[in-house]
Amino acid sequence: DRLLVNRVEAAPRWEPIARLLAVANPRQQARLTTLARDVACLRLSRPLWARVQSALDDRSAMESAAVMITDPDGSIRLANRAFAGLTGIDPAGSSGARWLQLLVPEEDWPQTGTAKARPLFEAEQGRLVWIKHRHLPAFPVRMFTASLNGQVGCVTVLVNWTRQHKKMEDQSRQERLYRRFFDEDVTGHYVSAPDGRLLECNLAFARIFGFDSVESALKSNLRQLHVTGESGDQFFDLLRRNGRLIHHESPMRRVDGRQIHVIQNVTGSLADSGELKEISGYLFDNTERHEVEARVRQSQKMETVGRLAGGIAHDFNNLLLAIQGYATLLEDHVEDKPDGREAVQQILKAADRAATLTRQLLAFSRRQVLQPTELNLNESIQSLSPLLQRLLGENIDLVAQLEANLWPVHADGGRIEEALVNLCSNARDAMPRGGRLNLSTRNTRLQDTWFSFHDGPPPGDYVELTVQDNGVGMSDEVKAHLFEPFYTTKAQGKGTGLGLPTVYGIVKQSGGEIQVYSSEGEGTTFKILLPRLHAGREVPPPETNGGGKDSWRILVVEDEPAVRLLVKKILERKGHRVIEASSGSEALSQMEQEGADLDLVLTDLVMPGLSGRELWEHLRVRWPNLPVIYMSGYTEDAVVKHGVLKEKVSFLQKPFKPDALLEKLQEVMQPV
Repeated sequence: DRLLVNRVEAAPRWEPIARLLAVANPRQQARLTTLARDVACLRLSRPLWARVQSALDDRSAMESAAVMITDPDGSIRLANRAFAGLTGIDPAGSSGARWLQLLVPEEDWPQTGTAKARPLFEAEQGRLVWIKHRHLPAFPVRMFTASLNGQVGCVTVLVNWTRQHKKMEDQSRQERLYRRFFDEDVTGHYVSAPDGRLLECNLAFARIFGFDSVESALKSNLRQLHVTGESGDQFFDLLRRNGRLIHHESPMRRVDGRQIHVIQNVTGSLADSGELKEISGYLFDNTERHEVEARVRQSQKMETVGRLAGGIAHDFNNLLLAIQGYATLLEDHVEDKPDGREAVQQILKAADRAATLTRQLLAFSRRQVLQPTELNLNESIQSLSPLLQRLLGENIDLVAQLEANLWPVHADGGRIEEALVNLCSNARDAMPRGGRLNLSTRNTRLQDTWFSFHDGPPPGDYVELTVQDNGVGMSDEVKAHLFEPFYTTKAQGKGTGLGLPTVYGIVKQSGGEIQVYSSEGEGTTFKILLPRLHAGREVPPPETNGGGKDSWRILVVEDEPAVRLLVKKILERKGHRVIEASSGSEALSQMEQEGADLDLVLTDLVMPGLSGRELWEHLRVRWPNLPVIYMSGYTEDAVVKHGVLKEKVSFLQKPFKPDALLEKLQEVMQPV
């Protein structure tokens, strides 16, 4: 009861059909092989078509395979129930329907970029096509075909590919999202081989390390981006031991040589042998935050050192005032004794040098008294240039590049010139074989965005002064201690270590900012920013109180006995009457008794108990016209706001010489 045609004759045709049907259901391969052999032997015998139809509907054999047999023109001759379930075409009424009418044209597929349709039976096996019948939405299937012979047609097996296609679409969408995230993320992503060769990276990674493109970055080696070969080896060894590094911070180097600080999370894939197979990670540039934190730490350290230096300078100023004052008084008694006069002069010279050191300490600690005025830095540089050229010597070229229409600043001209001389002196020492020193000025505006990452003065208009040399430069270690008092790289006896700290204090006290850029062998650049002076900030001269007298009754308030006695002697030698007080409260008691006849109060500013400022606040309530002169080794309260004299305030900086005291007294009591 088998097919009537010789199966040996049909063998070349049934074998590809058997393989085709086995694709749809490999568990039923034996039964499908028999079916394929029968199909391959078909001629035009209708009883045999019926038997094939019955076999195609055998659920156990064809449970997942939608099978149809078509004529050469594409008309459906036979189809199983699975075909009906897939396409919606009733097998009983499908005879004569054209299979090609079910195909959705490629231009209407929910995909783009596919090739144009080729003849149906010339397509590759497993080709993805889209079909649609009546009300059903289009869906994808995989199509497998095998030709029977030119007269009979072909067998086609369809496999519903909707679920697999959706899965592939989801995977493709995830891949696109990942690729977009990978390429557009501001974090640097990378994959490297164990030897450091970069296999993949995104644009952010390339930009962090200074490459102009991803392609150029992929030509580099991850080990070469570490600061040293040793640090690169340590990184890979650490990753090999731990398998993963979380929040790992390390210094690295850009392609232009600039050092940066990165934080990265890295995972290493390990082989069974424990060796690295592949490394993947992501990192971000933490350089700006690292620099800001370093500057904050440095600022805090400088503030602590400055507070200590200011306190020491204040105490020394009291001692120096007594030494200088009494030495000056002693000088009058040894005029006819050469040896004695020489000894006194040496005492005064030593005291002057000590006073200079304490003044520099006060400048560093920002506790010196400034007397700012409207200042044009161009004019200061031009007037100072002859002195600077002599200071630098003949083998150093001094070049000034000054911006026209430079904004004015509000600063103490003498102190700014002192800072400039100190910077030029350091530049000279950095160019022992000669070189070039550039001084330049320009107007600049600092924006809010710059200060989101930097510690410094507030945004606004500034005048920038740049001092640049092409000398030996500085190491990072030297730069870290550059502004610390008494730190010096010069030979013993060649420097005090207070030049640059003085510059630092002057700039900071003037409301400015100083920055240094230097590398060994690359020279050094100092940039100073000073706030622009806007109209209406002129400081008027202090009011004075004449008296028309040659001698005055003066209340002297000083908690240091040696200083109080010295001031009393100086004033009494000039015929003035002096009332002493060792504290503010004692001074108030004295004023209750002597106030009506007093001409002036000369008081220390910083004292235990009632300060000089608080004393003046009490005095001016009852005697508003009573003049006052403040004296102090340093000042940091409301009378001298940030070291800058306020209106109507007369101040005498300790240590002062007798002549300076008398001149200040004359200035207040009998102005010109």
